Amino acid sequence: MKKTIALLLCLLLALSCAGCKGNESAQTNDPAPAVAEPEQSSVPEEPEEPETPEEPAETPAEEPDPPEESASTDEPVSENAPETVVSNQDCFDEAYCFRPEADGVYSFTAVTSEEFSGWESGYEGGLITWEVYALEEAFDDAWRFLGQAYQPIINDLDGTIRVGLKAGQYVYCVCSYNGFTAGEPAADDSGTLTISKTSVSLLPDVSNGYVMPVSVGTSASADLDGDGTLETICYSVSPAYAEDELWYDAQPESLTVNGTDLLDTEGENPFESYGIWLENPDTGKYYIVDLDENDDKLELAICDWGSNDWMTTCLFQYEDGALTYLGHITDLPESESTAFHGDGTVSAHARFDVMQTWGGVVTYELRDGKVERKTGEFVQPSLYDEREITLIAPLTVYASPDRADQSLTLEPSDEPLSFPLTDTEHWVLVCCADGTEGWAYFENGWMVENNGTFVEDTEVFGNLLFAG
Repeated sequence: MKKTIALLLCLLLALSCAGCKGNESAQTNDPAPAVAEPEQSSVPEEPEEPETPEEPAETPAEEPDPPEESASTDEPVSENAPETVVSNQDCFDEAYCFRPEADGVYSFTAVTSEEFSGWESGYEGGLITWEVYALEEAFDDAWRFLGQAYQPIINDLDGTIRVGLKAGQYVYCVCSYNGFTAGEPAADDSGTLTISKTSVSLLPDVSNGYVMPVSVGTSASADLDGDGTLETICYSVSPAYAEDELWYDAQPESLTVNGTDLLDTEGENPFESYGIWLENPDTGKYYIVDLDENDDKLELAICDWGSNDWMTTCLFQYEDGALTYLGHITDLPESESTAFHGDGTVSAHARFDVMQTWGGVVTYELRDGKVERKTGEFVQPSLYDEREITLIAPLTVYASPDRADQSLTLEPSDEPLSFPLTDTEHWVLVCCADGTEGWAYFENGWMVENNGTFVEDTEVFGNLLFAG
């Protein structure tokens, strides 16, 4: 019995010593409690293995490593910070303030729900847009006066814009749908603004598809002419409006580089000197793009929605204080089918007027200071609404896109045809359901050659599409 009591007393004494050493270890690591605490919980278990004084003594020697881990985890491990999603409800009667934790490029994406019907609550717009202001100090006045005191870094955002921000800035996000534009708050999930830190570059390069979007009405900085000095660019558009029951379309207002306006602001057509007319200029964004990363220049891209949403993007270069019009592509820079390749070529969706109204992705290339369609290119056309086109009369076609080649006749059928390729001007490859195929030749868009004469294509093809 006495031996048992003695053994218990020894064990208690050993545990008491180990506890003292654990407390000493915790005190030496107070500067990094977040990392030290998990280590402390394991210290009392150490003596249970070899009951020697050396084992607990090794613990303080291992403790300096965790503080180094603590320092690294305090810094961003990834270039991408967690996303911040703001509902338009959050900004109905006040601005949302975002405080960046680190310097970097941030992406702002505004989305309006398809179910949004602003007119039901007195809001005339069809989209919920946002304005973003970046200030060095907090704005103490009423948020609705932000626009009177400061220029936004993002104006009327609908879509995605990237901007450079500094840690600790006061970034105020103002929703267009608020107490001054509608009679009541919008329904939940009507619109959101997503803010996230991104590793994508701000200036156009391979990481962002050679495209830098800028909000219309705000400024951007870029070295357009490649002389090593940044130019300050700002493009603005006066919005469309109604007055006395008359509708006035949006019009380009100014395009300044380093404070010099390069448009004819007094004339009816501000872009007249460049030989172009913007029928329905985009009021949301303009772009700085890089057509060819192998030269030192960047290009300005100005967008026009045209009529019937046949969009075009006009491209300009800046040199010696003047703009030069390079040409255009037939889509918008951020459209799903548009791709800037950085080698002087651009892929974009274009409208075809051969055989019917349809379109497909074509290639534009920068040649001798001009952007033009690539010649001799055959591309795949796309049918709208999965339209089924049939052959309603015999059609004479060629074995290749060459009128000197042998011909054959395709027979009519109720089975839909397919059209794998076209040169978008004269030739269309016609494939029947039974596998027979040949090249049909067209003139003036709608006249197809058939058995040596030209007839209207509607006499041969059924269910063609023609749009204005």
